[in-house]
Parts: sequence; C-alpha cells; structure tokens
Amino acid sequence: KKTIKTSLTIPMKIQFQIVQLHQKNYIPTIVLSLDNKKYFFNFPDGYQRYVKDHQVKFTKGSQIFLTQMSTDHVTGMFGYLLSLYQQKLGYGVNIFGPPGVVKYFNDIKFLFGINGLVYGAYDFFAQDKCMYSIKTQQYLEKVISLPNYSSLFYKMNEYLEGELKKNPKDINNPKSFIKDQKFYKDEAIEIHPIKTQAPDTDKICVSYACIPNKIPGKVLKDKVEELKIPKKNIQEILKNGQATIDGVTFRAE
Repeated sequence: KKTIKTSLTIPMKIQFQIVQLHQKNYIPTIVLSLDNKKYFFNFPDGYQRYVKDHQVKFTKGSQIFLTQMSTDHVTGMFGYLLSLYQQKLGYGVNIFGPPGVVKYFNDIKFLFGINGLVYGAYDFFAQDKCMYSIKTQQYLEKVISLPNYSSLFYKMNEYLEGELKKNPKDINNPKSFIKDQKFYKDEAIEIHPIKTQAPDTDKICVSYACIPNKIPGKVLKDKVEELKIPKKNIQEILKNGQATIDGVTFRAE
C-alpha cells in the first residue's frame, strides 16, 4: 500500500474591512468577506457615498447584522438595499439584530415598495421572530400579479408564512440560518450574538463573535490531474481527509 500526502486545495480567503467614512464617524461599517460571501455589520449614514473608495463590491446573498436599532447604525443601509435590488442581488439577503429589527423593517416596507419584498429579517433574543421574503424573480412577479396584491402587501409576512410549505424554494426563511434559536450558521461561518443591556433601560445592544467554519477552499485542478484522482473521489477526500483508490491512500493535508 502507498500513501500520498498532498494539498489539493487553496485555503479559504478571509478579509476583514473597517469602512469608516471620516474621523468623527464613530460607527463604522465592518465587512467580513469569506470567498464569495459578505457579512456586513452596521450601516451609518453616508455608506453608499464611500463604498467605491473602499472597493467593497456588491455580492449576491449578503447578510447584514446590526448591533443597535438606532439611526446611527441603520441609516446608510437603505441606499445599499436599493442598489442590491437594482442589480438583482437582493434575493436571499437577511437583516439580523436586536429585538425590534423585524417590526421596524415591516413598518417601513411601504417605503421600498416591491423592492422591500426580497429582504428578510430576524430578531435575536425575541422568541424566533422573523420577517419572511421572496427569493426568486419568478415568484415575485407571481405575487405582484395577484388580484388582491394591494391589500396583501400589508399582510405579506403572514401570506409568505402560509405559503412557505408549498413554495420553500421561492420563499426566504431567515430562521433556516438560526441554530437552537441562538446563533447564525451557514456553510462558511457561525455568528454568535452576545446581548448587552444597560441597567434601568430597555435598550439592547448586540455584539457578535464570528467563527469561520473549516472549509477546504477551492480544489487545485492541476494537482488533481497530476495525481490522476477520479473526480468522483474528490469530495470524499475533502470531507473525510483521505480516500483509498486502487490501493493508494490519498490524504488532503
């Protein structure tokens, strides 16, 4: 038997940016990028005007996390959400934060019109409270063509919740990312909210601990071809750390 130890992947790239508009801007936007995924933390006023200067690109499926429900933390988000929708990148985007996020975005949905129907929201520390959204263009067109759409618009969350079982591929459920009703998790990262509440006040602030998952990254095609590893075995090697093929053990180290 023969064992081959080799690196079959390029490690996942993690980039951390602090987007601060000016010295007196006490609330920056923090952008965490993991390969093709982006996670945004807070959106102060003026973010859209400076986003190009910091070379932050628009990406599909971005997730947004707010530490507080105040104008200092959310005002810059509205322009960003409109830009995402115009570029057809808004589907699947969710906004997470302290209690009050869902009510706030549900109350101002009329300001966005149909643009606001593609964004979901979720309240941490609020008994799994969420706002559902539409995640495909086809289903959006179907909903806005309904005869009762004008009245349905103001009860959209209840409607989408009722349709979720019938159309799971068309409806975005922010709760699908929440594990044990406690923290956010997807294939790339875990984000744990930490609750802070000042004495004698109802105001809640949230800090976040981000823990990237162990993802092997992108497969090195040249290395796979050099070692003549069958494509059907690549996932096995990446998942289990090794695979034995025709008496040869390949270990991805």
